[in-house]
Amino acid sequence: MTLHNEIMNIPCDPIEGTESEVRAFQLGHKQARHAAAELAARFSEWQNEA
Repeated sequence: MTLHNEIMNIPCDPIEGTESEVRAFQLGHKQARHAAAELAARFSEWQNEA
């Protein structure tokens, strides 16, 4: 499994809070996973070029 895939599969542990707080947390988790996976992919490409 690639680092990109491992990052994308990081689970979102549930939190306590109102429904809107939980949804906001889940959205933030999703956005962070995608950003981290994109960085990992770019780093991998950069290493392959070097």
